[in-house]
Amino acid sequence: MKAISKIGNAMAPISSVPTATRILVVDDDPLALLVAVRLLASLGYSVVEAHDGAQAVALANHELFRVIVTDMDVPVMESIQATKQIRSSGRNTGTPIIALTSRGTEAQIQEMSDAGVSRNLMKPLDIRTLVEAIETLAPLG
Repeated sequence: MKAISKIGNAMAPISSVPTATRILVVDDDPLALLVAVRLLASLGYSVVEAHDGAQAVALANHELFRVIVTDMDVPVMESIQATKQIRSSGRNTGTPIIALTSRGTEAQIQEMSDAGVSRNLMKPLDIRTLVEAIETLAPLG
């Protein structure tokens, strides 16, 4: 099955979407995922969804993303393990990864950073902060 991404009201194969706008968002909370996808899409980003760490790793192994945004606590494969796998092989070893959490301890946040997370952000998510992180970590040009 080929991954797809929403572009406006149309669906397109993920590989046809310019990498400059493609963002992988990983969250098992359907509402949080919907909010992130809609907000980022409204700003012109093409968003690909994953509901757990294993899906994120599978997508990251096959498609190139500008940025990966992941909730710290996702099922099947925890974000820390997914981050380590993404960093070790595949097409996104150097792609910035932004981790989101609503209750992460300093130790957990440090562990995510040690695993290769580029930036940790707290929930509730402020879209301006997220966009600033995306544009700072992965500027176009």
